[in-house]
Amino acid sequence: MHETSRTDCYSWYSYFFASSCFASVGAATFGPLLIDSIAHTYSRSRLGMTAIPTCEIVNGSYFYAKDGTWVSPNSTGCMLCVVGFGEQVYFSDDRYEQAPTLYVIGNLRPSAFALVVVAFSVFAQAVCFLLLGAMADYSNLRKVLLILSAWCGSVVGILFLATPINSQGTGLWVLALLWIIANVFLGISSIFHISFMQYLTNDHPKVKAAAECAEQIKNRLMSIGTINGFFGSLLGNICTVIVLSLSGALKKGAPESDMQQGYLWAVVVAAVLWGVFSFGLLPLHVWPGKSLPEGTTSYVMTSYRSTADTLRQASKLPQTFRYLMLWFVFSDGVSTTGRIGLLFAKHDMCASVTNQFLVAITVPIAAAIGSWLFYLVHQKFSLTAMQTLRLTLAVYLLLPIWGIIGYIPSSPIGFRQIWELYFIGAWYGLILGANTSYSRTVFSDLIPPGEEAQFFSLYMTTGRASSWIGPFVVGMLTQTRMTGVMRVSFFYLFATTFFSLLLLGYIDVEKGKSEAHGWEVEPKKEKPISHEESVRLFLADFPPGFSSGGNPTKDAVGNHNLPKPKKEKPISHEESVRLFLADFPPGFSSGRNSTKDAVGNHNLGADAHYEIISPPLGRPRASSDIEMKPIQQKEKEMEAPLNIDQLEQGLEVPFNVTSEEFLLGERRRLSI
Repeated sequence: MHETSRTDCYSWYSYFFASSCFASVGAATFGPLLIDSIAHTYSRSRLGMTAIPTCEIVNGSYFYAKDGTWVSPNSTGCMLCVVGFGEQVYFSDDRYEQAPTLYVIGNLRPSAFALVVVAFSVFAQAVCFLLLGAMADYSNLRKVLLILSAWCGSVVGILFLATPINSQGTGLWVLALLWIIANVFLGISSIFHISFMQYLTNDHPKVKAAAECAEQIKNRLMSIGTINGFFGSLLGNICTVIVLSLSGALKKGAPESDMQQGYLWAVVVAAVLWGVFSFGLLPLHVWPGKSLPEGTTSYVMTSYRSTADTLRQASKLPQTFRYLMLWFVFSDGVSTTGRIGLLFAKHDMCASVTNQFLVAITVPIAAAIGSWLFYLVHQKFSLTAMQTLRLTLAVYLLLPIWGIIGYIPSSPIGFRQIWELYFIGAWYGLILGANTSYSRTVFSDLIPPGEEAQFFSLYMTTGRASSWIGPFVVGMLTQTRMTGVMRVSFFYLFATTFFSLLLLGYIDVEKGKSEAHGWEVEPKKEKPISHEESVRLFLADFPPGFSSGGNPTKDAVGNHNLPKPKKEKPISHEESVRLFLADFPPGFSSGRNSTKDAVGNHNLGADAHYEIISPPLGRPRASSDIEMKPIQQKEKEMEAPLNIDQLEQGLEVPFNVTSEEFLLGERRRLSI
C-alpha cells in the first residue's frame, strides 16, 4: 500500500500556490473591477453618452483631463469623485449635480451588474460542488480532473485577450461569461484538490504508526497549504504591479481605457501563473476512489443522496445543525466584504488604481499575521475554539460599525478619508485567516466519529451556498441610491455578523460533542424484494451443499414476515426423514428422538430410529444411505432406567437414561 511521501505533500501544497495566484488577483480583485469599468462604458454608449472628463484638484482648483492634459472645466462640467460620497458632476461655478444614472440592461446599474455577476459565479460554484462532490470521493480520475479543471480555467482566463476593449464596451457580455466560467473551474478544481487531504492524512507514516495523531497531521497539512496560498497571492500581486505599470494604468489621470487594459492584463497574467504552477500536481500519487454505493451508477445522484442523507441525519444532532445554520449566515457576511471591498474603494472612496493594488496586497499579508496573532491569544488565555471564533467575529464587527459612522453628518471618520481604505484591507485580512481556521475547528468537534468526510462535505457546501447571497443583496441595494451606493451594505454586514455572534453563545459545544459521540447512523431502507430472492441472498454466504431444511429464514434485511412458502407435494414419513438427515455425518443414529419432517413439522411417529451409512469411497452420500431400523416393542415399553451392566455390555441406550448412567457410559462408545 502507498505511503504518503514528501513529494506527495509538496505536490499538493503547490496547488494552493497556483490557485491563489488567480483567486486573489483574477477572481477577487481585478476581474470584478474590469467588469465594473466596462459596464460603465457600455452603459454610456447604450445611452449615446460619451465619458465625462474626470476632475482633480490641483493647487486648490478643479481641473479635468483631456488627452492627458489638465485644463480648467468648461460649462459642460466634469466628473469629480468626492472621497466618502462617490462620483458627482462639478461645474465651474462651484455647482454639483448628481451623476447621470446609467443602466446596463433594464434598470440594472453598472455597479449592481458587477455584483450580480459575482453572485451568479459563486452560486454556480455551489451548484457544481453539490453535483460533483461524489466524483471527488468515488472517481479514480480525481487527479486527472483536478489538473484538467485547473488548465481549463487557466485557458479561459487567457481568452480575455480575445475580448475587444473599446469605447462602446461591446466586450462586456463575453468578459462576464468568461469570468464566470473561469471562476467555476476554480471552484471545481478546489473540490478535487481538497479531496486528497484525507488520503494524504490516512496514509501518512506518522498516522500509520499512531492513529491518534491524524487530526494533528491534517491541521499541519492545511496550515502549510494555506501559507503557500498566501505566497501565491503575493506573487500574483507583484506581477500585477508590473503589468499595471507597463499598461499606464498607474499614471496620474490615466484614461479609463488604459485602466481597463491594465485590469485585463492583470487577469491574464494571473491565469497564466495558475496554469503554469499547476504542473506541480503531476508527481502527486493517484489514490483509487471508493466504490459507488450498490445500485448507483451516477455521481450526480450519489452527491445528491449523500447531501440529503447527511441533512436528514444532522437533524438528530441539534447543536451541529444550529452551528451549520449560523455558519451559513456569518460566512456570507465575511466573504461578502472581500468580494465588494475594492468596488467600494473605487466608487465611494475614489481609490486610484495604485490605491486599489495596495489594498489588495495588504489583505493576504495581514491574514498571515492575523492567523499567528489569534493563535497566540488562543494559547495565552487558554481559550476554546468557540471563544476564539467569537473573538474573530467581534473584531470583524468593528468594520461595518466604522462604515455606518460615516452616515453621521460632518463625521471626520467612517471611511471618509483615503487612509481609512488601508484600514479596511488590514483589519479584514487580520481576521480572515483565523476566522476560517477556527470555524472549521469548531465544526470538527461537532462531527460524529467516522463521519468526517460526509459532514465536511456538507460544511463546505453550506459555505458555498451562502456566499452568493451577500453580493446579490448588496447589488440590489445599490439600485436605491446613486451617491455612496455601496455604503448601505454596511448595515447588511453588521446584521449578519452581530446576530451570528449573539446566537453562537447558545451553541453548547460540549453537549454537541456528547451528541456526536452517541450518534448512530440510521440504517438505510432497502427496496422490498420477493421471498425467493430474499432467501437466495440469505443463503448466498453458506457453504456449498448446505440445506436449510424447514428452518424459518430471515429476509435480506432481517425481517421475519416473509410470505409463506408454497405448499409442497406430500411425501412419506420415511422419505421426509431421509431428506432431513441428508446432511448429518455418517454414523449418526437418531435413537428415539422425534424428528422434524422436511418442512419443519414435529408430528412424526417415534417407532423407528435411523442410522446413516457411509457411502462407498468416491460416491457422494444420498438419501438411500439412511437406514430405518425398527425399535423392539420391549424396548419401547421399558420404563426403568438401564443399569451399569447394560452400559458395560455396550447395549444401545435410549434417551431416557439418567445423568449418572450417561456419565458412566463414557467408558464405552455410545451409538446415539
